[in-house]
Amino acid sequence: GKGEGGESEEEEGKDPSRANREERLAHLVEKASKALVEQGYTRDEIVIEKFVNMRYQGTDNAIMIHEPSATDASAYGDAFRAHYQREFGFELEGRDILVDDYRVRAVVPGAVPHPCETAPPIGVPPAAGATRAYFETGWEEVPVYKFEVS
Repeated sequence: GKGEGGESEEEEGKDPSRANREERLAHLVEKASKALVEQGYTRDEIVIEKFVNMRYQGTDNAIMIHEPSATDASAYGDAFRAHYQREFGFELEGRDILVDDYRVRAVVPGAVPHPCETAPPIGVPPAAGATRAYFETGWEEVPVYKFEVS
């Protein structure tokens, strides 16, 4: 769903979108968790990640912000400003920060599969012929290989 929230420099320490954001994220967490529970997983097995897509008012540069570990009211705004500064090299001070949408990822971590064994090398295939090809150093004789799909 789409949400409009904001955070303004004048309202330091305040987050007018917090209640709406927490309500929407809680709804998405419940929806995503329910889908996994219906597949047979327990709520204790489910790991939840929350994201908020934010941008400065008047820009199209939305940035997906992962839920900050800090729990203070300005944590999302601070994380957004820091990310924006890193990505674009400046901040747009005095601009409202808008919330475009919310996203929740619910996963059940599983065992990491072992990588497949690599096939033993079978050597260099025999050349079917040769041709000339032009490289930076000039013309060279290069082998031609037949590729057959079986």
